[in-house]
Amino acid sequence: MKLKRTFSTALVGTGTMAIALPEKAAFAYGGGSCGWGPLAGFTGGWGMGWFGPLLMMLFWGFLIAGTIILARWLIQRLKGRSCSSDPPSPLDIIRKRYASGEIDQEEFKQMQQALSGTSEQG
Repeated sequence: MKLKRTFSTALVGTGTMAIALPEKAAFAYGGGSCGWGPLAGFTGGWGMGWFGPLLMMLFWGFLIAGTIILARWLIQRLKGRSCSSDPPSPLDIIRKRYASGEIDQEEFKQMQQALSGTSEQG
């Protein structure tokens, strides 16, 4: 409770000082031309302190990591769609049909014998 009262008092004191002494309230202002000139740069002459380089490193880190992840994903995606893959054989097709229940065992054996060209019965 005492800390809250101390913080409130400090805040009110700072606000009062800003109203009573406006030229002393801007502690960050170093005088001069307020950074408006040919050398003001991107930040208008005020700078960003340690926060600017940190944001720059985070930005480039995310950009590079995102590019690497995207490239890996595209490579994996393109490997899956190879044009050189062979189409399934007729025997593979009837095996899939038998496994999915489209044809019964007898039809499967007949088709298998017809594809192999033998007339074995077993």
